[in-house]
This record gives sequence, structure tokens and C-alpha cells, in this order.
Amino acid sequence: MGMPLSVLMVEDSPGDAALTLRLLTKSGFDLSHLRVETAAQMQQALYSQSWDIVLCDFSLPGFNAIAALATLQETGLDIPFIVVSGSIGDITAIELMRNGARDYLMKNNMARLAPVVERELREAALRRERRMTEERLRLSIRVFECADQAIIVTNAEANIVATNPAFEKITGYRESDVLGRNPRFLKSGRQNGVFFRNMWASLLSSGHWSGEIWNRRNNGEIHPAWITLSAVKYIDGSVTNYVALLSDRTAILEARGQVDFLSHHDAMTGLPNRALLRDRMQQAIDEAKASNEKVAVLLLNIDRLQRVNDSFGHDAGDAVIREFADRQRAMLAPGDTLARLGSDEFVMVLTHCANADEIMVIAQKVMLEVARPLHVNAEEFCVTACIGITVYPDDGLEFAELLKGADTALSLVKADGGNSVRFFTAEMNARALRRIALENRLRYAVDRKELLLHYQPQIRISTGLMCGVEALIRWQNAELGLVSPVDFIPLAEESGLIQSIGEWVMHEACAQNKAWQDAGLPTLRVSVNVSAHQFATGALPSMVKQTLSDTGLSAHCLELELTESVMMRDPESCFQQITELRRMGVAVALDDFGTGYSSLAYLSRFTIDKLKIDQSFTRNITTDARSAAITTASIALGRSLGTTVIAEGVETQGQLDFLRHAGCDEIQGYLFSRPLPAETMALLMAEYSKALGSVMP
Repeated sequence: MGMPLSVLMVEDSPGDAALTLRLLTKSGFDLSHLRVETAAQMQQALYSQSWDIVLCDFSLPGFNAIAALATLQETGLDIPFIVVSGSIGDITAIELMRNGARDYLMKNNMARLAPVVERELREAALRRERRMTEERLRLSIRVFECADQAIIVTNAEANIVATNPAFEKITGYRESDVLGRNPRFLKSGRQNGVFFRNMWASLLSSGHWSGEIWNRRNNGEIHPAWITLSAVKYIDGSVTNYVALLSDRTAILEARGQVDFLSHHDAMTGLPNRALLRDRMQQAIDEAKASNEKVAVLLLNIDRLQRVNDSFGHDAGDAVIREFADRQRAMLAPGDTLARLGSDEFVMVLTHCANADEIMVIAQKVMLEVARPLHVNAEEFCVTACIGITVYPDDGLEFAELLKGADTALSLVKADGGNSVRFFTAEMNARALRRIALENRLRYAVDRKELLLHYQPQIRISTGLMCGVEALIRWQNAELGLVSPVDFIPLAEESGLIQSIGEWVMHEACAQNKAWQDAGLPTLRVSVNVSAHQFATGALPSMVKQTLSDTGLSAHCLELELTESVMMRDPESCFQQITELRRMGVAVALDDFGTGYSSLAYLSRFTIDKLKIDQSFTRNITTDARSAAITTASIALGRSLGTTVIAEGVETQGQLDFLRHAGCDEIQGYLFSRPLPAETMALLMAEYSKALGSVMP
């Protein structure tokens, strides 16, 4: 098979075209071709496929070689253009070649056809190769000029002959400053002669070397760099040049250092985290063991930080945490450690401690420092802290054991209201174990049907009639007996069990009220306490709606009790849920009024059906002027807002008389009845219904 050749023939004579093609075939070419006669046909053919050569008659009807050459040149294609004519003169031929034609042939003398075609094919190939070489050179120059890496080119004697702009950016040296110099002026002195001898030995033997090196910039600054060296050689293997590619690794090493720091420190405060604390604590224990000294672990927790977040935003809360950390850090003695474990939890490790009295003095100083007002964004904050303390070796010999004991002590401080310090004791540990056992039993209380509800009647003062009942949960455990909610509800909230328990209480109370009604007993409102955790999900209205649907109880027969702390935690979500509940017909009562934060701003925004005066005030209204004043003011506030007021914990006739005189609407307490099981409550309701009747509030 001959050489492939694609020919575009601009020829109006089929016979002449056939003759030309026959000559090329005889010369050994394997032909593919197309014959065109007009400018339009030629233009279409040029764009339809690639051509090795164009053979063009000079004169065609309405078209000629000059126009055909112009058509080819407009495309920008480098295709040899050869004129094949029977009548072209020398002057015209020369003009054509001056304009770009590669050659011309007379039709009566075609012996030169094959040699001319072969020559033009070779020259076209050379032109393509030259263009590719030039393009590669332009690209190389572009890469050289625009590369982020510094590029150094030396001669065979290792003297610099060229550098790129990145070299000046990285090293601070201009090209004119370094031409002809050996790159050794970049040495920082961190690597010794052995390092460089090994580097050159590798470069000379393999032609390549790469690795990290420390260089010195023009301003004297030492910096890390990654360098790749390559030898450029002739065909015979002799070196003509060396090329070095140099990358500045300063940012990489800084990033590594930052990652290493963050893996051992808290990002917000810069304090050690749990991992680093463990190492520091072990070091402190080892030193204390050798010197027969004590090490104290103080677990600190900021009280009510959530209030700051809710009231002023998390940025303010973060600022409080940073200020808290700075104050505690300033109190550290040499060898002590302060670490942050969580959002509001810190650990202070005190070394070289002599006794518990010395530790307590430091803990009290910490408390005083915490109590100083903080100023963030023109706002003043006052926070307090809880501290749980363990001591090595008295309370444990290992980090985990000491931290666990401190956490136990801290939990007891929180349970007592916070803002205090407590040392860990064996009794605390036993109490913690009992707490764990209680939690484990509580997890199965619902499934084992150990929970039950008692109901306490609510009485309208003006009529003496029963107007509602409050559902109060109890836990009847085979081993523990009847457990008070005071003992297990806080545990349920901390462990997350309150969600399932709360749903059970809601369903049980609604189902029981509907059962009483179906039995012909008075239609009363049942009141159910709702925890902050149930509100936090945002799904309380949907859960209540489903419960009412499942039990068949009317919405106006259900009242939900929430505390002020619930409203303060997420006011916007709470407002939306209360609005939705009241739209359904469910009443909402504010429990323990006066014992929480008592923000009148929130009270004015929330539409509440009932205010419930806490029994801590009711108990003392006849003996304590302050309790009496608070109770009277609360009743007056409720009446001015058009809200029903109920007092709980009423146990004496004197308390009832006071509340009646003050204008209180309803009461609840032992004066009328203790909380009763459902069956006993049904008997009492029937008795009230028979003797006095009953009404809805």
C-alpha cells in the first residue's frame, strides 16, 4: 500500500482531474480525493475534512486560482496549494507564489507532479513540527514566568543562568542579583556538609534529588523549602544544565503546627483539652509520687451560662467563657494546669498541695474571681460557679478515677443550687452508685408498668366546688417501694428519660379523665406538668393533639403546667407552642410563680390561663409578712391580667381565709385532700357531685 494522500481538486474538467489522479496513483500514492468547481463547494470541502494538498486549475467558470488561494487562506489552514494549469503565464505564476501558492505545474508537462507533492508534504510536516516546537517553547516560557514554584537554572558548573519571578518572591533576590553565582548563598546553616555531599552524590548518580531544605531569604529570615533538582543532559550523557524547583513550605509547617496545637488545645480559649490534660495530670501524679505531695483536681462548671446565651446570644456566651478562662489562667502557679472539657466545664490541676485547707483556700479564691462582674459588649454579667474537688492520692491514683470523683462532687453541688465548693468523699461515691442504680431501674419503669398517677383536687374558693385535678406521678418499684418524684424526676431529666415518661403521663392522665367522664362523673379539667425537655423538642403541640385524638378527651378538659424557666430557655419557640396549644383549646398554667426568674416582660407577651402560686409562699402567708406580700401581689397581678390564680399547698383554714380575702380564685392542698389514686379520686368526685355538684372553671 502506498503513502496515503487526501487531495482536494479545484478543477472544472473531469478528464484533466482523472489524468492528474492517475499520475499520482502511478507514483505510489494511496489516494482519497474530492473535485470541486466553485468557491462555495471549495469552502464547504475545506471545513468538511482534512486535506494533505490542494491542486487547483488556474481558470474556472466564475472562479480562478487567485480566489481559490484566498479562500484557503481565510480558513487559516496550512495546506500546500499547487496550481495546475494549461495557460498560466510566468508573471501570474510568480504573483500566485508570492501570495502563498507553493508551486505551479503546466498540464502539458506533469512529470514534476509527484516530486512536487512529496516535497510539499515534507515541508508541511516540518512546518507543523516547527510550530509545535515554538508552541512548546512559548508554553515553557509561560510556565517559567507564571509558576508558583521558584525555578533556578544553572550551567554545568552550577552557576545561575536564569531565575523566574517566583524566585524573587520566595527568596527576596532579583535575578540580576544572582546571575553567575552558585546557589550556595541560599544556605541557612541548618544542614551540615554531609547533607549537601549526599544531595550532590544522588544528583550526579541518578540525575535527580528531592527533599526538604532550610534556606535563608535575602532579609535573613530562615524558611523551610521543598526542592527538586534535575540534571539536563546531552544525548551523550554530559550535563549541560541543572534545574531546581523550590516550593516555600512555611505555610504548610505553620498549618501543621496549628493542627497539632488544636489537637491538644481548646480552639476557643487556647486551654489544654482532655487529651493534653491527661498527659499533664499523669506528669503531676508522677512528680507528686516522688515528692510525697498531693495533687488536687478542681472540676469547675459555670452556673446558668445558658441564661446568657438565651438572653444575649451565643457570641456573648462565648465571650463570657473566654473571660472566665483568662481569669482562672491568671491564678495558676508554676506547674498547675487549667483545661477546658466542654462548653461550660473546666478542670484546674493544682500541684505541690500540702493539705485540704490549702486547696480550699485556692478554691474560694477561684469562686471570688468568678463572682466579679464581667463586661462584654457594654453589658455586665454576673455568673457563679460550682466546684467539685478530688485529691491524689486520697481519692484515687489515676486521672480517670480522680476526674470521676470530682464530677460526682460537682453533681451534688449543682443539686444543692450551685455556687459552692464540695470535696469528694466515699459517701458521695456511694450516693453516685445509688444514683446509677436508680437510673437503671427507671429506664424500665414504663415498660414494667411501675409508674402510676395520683390526682389532687383543685377547689374554686367562691363556690367550694371541685373544678379540676392535678395529675402527679409516682413510681412504685418492687425493690424501692413508692419513690417520690422529687427523687426521680431530676434524674429522668438528666438522663433523657423524661421524654418517654412525659408522654406516658400525658396519655394516662387524658385517658383517665375520659374514663371518669364516660362513667358519669363530673366533667373536670386535668392538669399535667410539662418539662423543659418536652418544650425543647418543639413537638409538644403535635404530641398533645395526638394524645387527645387517641384518648377521645376534649381539649378544654386538659391543662398544661409549665415553669418560668421553660419560658426563659427558648422564648420564641415557647411562645409559638403555647399559642398553638391555646388555639387547640388546651389551657396553659404557669407553675411555681415567683420562685423562678419572674420576668414580667415574658409574662406580658405570653397569654397564660392560670398563675399558680408556689406552696413555699402559701405555707407562710399567715406567719411571714414577705410571703404574704408576695402572694397578695401575685394575686393582684393575675387579676389585672385577667388570669385565674390558684394557690397550692393550702393546709389550714387560716391560709384559706387569707387567700379568699386577697381575691385568689382556686386552691389546692391537704386542707381538702392529699393526692389520691385514680380509684379513690373517682369516689371523691362522686361524693362531691352528689353533695355539692361540680362545674368547670
